[in-house]
Amino acid sequence: MTHFILKDGSHGIVKISLNSFPVTWIEQGAYCSVIGSITSSWQTPLIEAIKVTKLDNSLYLQRLWEWEVKDLANELCNKK
Repeated sequence: MTHFILKDGSHGIVKISLNSFPVTWIEQGAYCSVIGSITSSWQTPLIEAIKVTKLDNSLYLQRLWEWEVKDLANELCNKK
């Protein structure tokens, strides 16, 4: 089982589990997107990843990330 720590830019930290596939390109400072399901939310949340995509080459997507995080937080809190 492989794990790595993801920092989302808003001081949030998530532990990512890669059980079903290898991701050899991940290194410190890499910018990526993770799709998966939350398997634990105790202290540091754990996400079982089903897809990890490298986004380092997209400055546009990196700039949008802060807004995506805020939009999701508002959606989860039912704020418009």
